[in-house]
Amino acid sequence: MENGVKRFFYDDFNLRLRVIPHKKKDKIEVLKEVSAQFEENQFYSEREVNHVLETIYDDFPLLRRNLIDFNFLCRDRNGYAYWKNNYHEKFCIPTEEEIYKFIINNFAENTKITFNYGNKNKLLNYDLNFYLKSKLIILDKTTIYLNKNKFKFSDFNFYTSISEEEFIIKNTKTENTVRFKLPIDSLKKISNLEDPIFIHLLNLGFIVLKDGSEK
Repeated sequence: MENGVKRFFYDDFNLRLRVIPHKKKDKIEVLKEVSAQFEENQFYSEREVNHVLETIYDDFPLLRRNLIDFNFLCRDRNGYAYWKNNYHEKFCIPTEEEIYKFIINNFAENTKITFNYGNKNKLLNYDLNFYLKSKLIILDKTTIYLNKNKFKFSDFNFYTSISEEEFIIKNTKTENTVRFKLPIDSLKKISNLEDPIFIHLLNLGFIVLKDGSEK
């Protein structure tokens, strides 16, 4: 830590901020120290950003806002995905596909859904305009669906029947394995994206974006 900004922190060892300086020059130096806690070329949800910042400054929403205002952190227009800028003067912008892929994965993981047949599940905590524009969801009258045409089964999947009424599916990339007490033909009969099988497989990485890359 440079001597010029040390006075704004409690000590040199724990990055705990005493105050956000008012002078622009000092503020930029402080924000540069704080932004070093984030990795480049990585997406963060708002919750993950807050988790980092709340250990640094009590008013972490203000600190987050300053990082964004000075372009040390960028975010999508709805605040679902955050990423670090290399320099505060220059924008480092990922592709829409990369942003959408992160958001939909995070969206699925954080959506509380019970995997029981016959249940009507509502997809919560989304910005309708954003998801409609990205075409990752579709609106059918009053019902929200993930857009099945945007997804496919992973190329790394392997599945086999154990019996007529049971099968196993494994992803050889993630090593995730799921056992279903259902006929294997159930995979071909997913009717919509509220289907509990689809949501479960999406959460575990068996189903991916069609235009996403799998390496």
